[in-house]
Amino acid sequence: MLTHYCQFTTQHRTCFISEIKIMKFLALIVCLMPIAMIAYAGTIADVASHGGLLSVEDLQQCYESVNLAEADLITNAEIKDGSYKNPENAEKAKKNGCFTLCILEKRGLIIDSEIQKNKLYGKSAHAQLNQATQAKIYATVDRCVEQVKTKPDMCDKSLDLLTCLWKNFI
Repeated sequence: MLTHYCQFTTQHRTCFISEIKIMKFLALIVCLMPIAMIAYAGTIADVASHGGLLSVEDLQQCYESVNLAEADLITNAEIKDGSYKNPENAEKAKKNGCFTLCILEKRGLIIDSEIQKNKLYGKSAHAQLNQATQAKIYATVDRCVEQVKTKPDMCDKSLDLLTCLWKNFI
């Protein structure tokens, strides 16, 4: 009925075209949601958990393994201003790094101390993005992995990797 009506009424055809534009816009929003989630994440836990399913039990194990409280998570503001790197925050940064490592290992993004770059690309999650945007994501992942590859401490490496990704997507 709607298709038949669209064929005979110019005004309705315009409405139908607007509906198509709205659907395309909604599809774009869905595709950009993962990037927005990183950009507006409140804590390092939000970034480390982004794009993957982690059970409440696994997340709790990561908190407990490093004796970290949710209130002690590094925040977006601390990443932006760099205060998490201040000497008085060394213990907090170390715990957050080990917490991040735990999450990345549980998600399979770090296996046997090796960063799984292909998994970080999130190719299936970003398949609907245009090639230029995908290329920027891959270049950022490559750059961040390269920056941390010589760090011997896996907790430091994990924290630096996530803060690099976070800064580049904010």
